[in-house]
Amino acid sequence: MKRLLVPALLLMASLAPVSCIVPSARTLPEEGGSTAYLRSFADATELGAYLRRGSDAGPLVAAHRGGATGGWPENALETFANTINDTPALLEVDVRGTADGRLVLIHDDSLSRTTSGDGIVAARTLPELRNLTLRAPDGSDTPYAIPTLEEALAWADGRAVLSLDLKDTADPAAVLEIIDRHGAGDRVIVITYDLDTYRSLYARAPDLVYAVPASTAAEVEALFAAETDLTRVVGWGGDDSVNDTVASALHERGIRLMLGTYETVDLQDARSARIAYGSLVAGGADIIATDRAALAARAIRESED
Repeated sequence: MKRLLVPALLLMASLAPVSCIVPSARTLPEEGGSTAYLRSFADATELGAYLRRGSDAGPLVAAHRGGATGGWPENALETFANTINDTPALLEVDVRGTADGRLVLIHDDSLSRTTSGDGIVAARTLPELRNLTLRAPDGSDTPYAIPTLEEALAWADGRAVLSLDLKDTADPAAVLEIIDRHGAGDRVIVITYDLDTYRSLYARAPDLVYAVPASTAAEVEALFAAETDLTRVVGWGGDDSVNDTVASALHERGIRLMLGTYETVDLQDARSARIAYGSLVAGGADIIATDRAALAARAIRESED
């Protein structure tokens, strides 16, 4: 979740707890792959209950842009599978609109950094985008394609929870319609960046789980006064450090606090980063949104041993 930065939240993702690999929700098989971190929830209510701070889930990790690393590109289904194959993590993904009204997963408004093409995403049709391939963080070209939101939701069914970061060209009403049409409330967290947007989306789809800004005491107070179902929210606390006042207020209501480490802890050497991830959780962070999901998950496990 990064405009202030969730997700993610949320943020977003397989939802096996970091502290306990055996989940309370159903574990589903996947032919030819690991089943350890596959997650399935009956509906958004069950997902929301799992995300409550008082549930049996330990601290969670959210893999930023799906866990892109090395030769695995951002926002690719193949990257998602690689991430959850060995790391318990939410999968945070980015949603943008195309020229022909479709929704695809890509972070930038430009194609040049992460694909074999150039130009603006919103100026291209889906068939045009289908002719492109994704480029990995290490600069290598891959055979992987830009997925649609529909394809991502279908892939995540029975596998993972996606934290949807809606970019400026993604029509929120269209996103909600697709989630509803696919019955995907059991596998999504919708990220919002201001209270007005949250209230607007909540009015349309009150049963979904949302990530909501909660980095200051004023934002938390406004959230509590919004007259929405607080059992279906995750609080986005921003970057760097835990605000004790915010954490305490959220925790009293059973709301998880998510923090992002993309521009801070993630840039440290591995030893320092492991210590910092553990310290954030000890200080009240319940979800760490990170570019180093595997390292963060391992650090949290070590800090709890």
